[in-house]
Amino acid sequence: MLAAIVAGRQLQATLLIAKPEQLIRNAGFIPALRDRGVDFVCCDMPGTNTLTVGIFALIVQHARETISQRTKAALAVKRVREELSGAHAKLTPNLIAKSLQVRQANADNHP
Repeated sequence: MLAAIVAGRQLQATLLIAKPEQLIRNAGFIPALRDRGVDFVCCDMPGTNTLTVGIFALIVQHARETISQRTKAALAVKRVREELSGAHAKLTPNLIAKSLQVRQANADNHP
């Protein structure tokens, strides 16, 4: 993507983006393109401009942050209830204590 931006700027060409999600990694990316003088067109949304894509970027970033917060909160609740399985189960206090006991017993039996 960076190479395309550099080439577009050097050639004064318009950057074609298949989908806006490919262009929007964070909300600050759109103003950075504008400030660098790189024009772009989103093929899925050809009528967009820096304003509309910028607004879309803010919405997408907010949604990503909200999903992350909700996921972390749900995992914390499950961790407290000891309902996690797989790698997350290793994080529960009871399993950590049990692991320490087993390792201590192994160390005591194998000096």
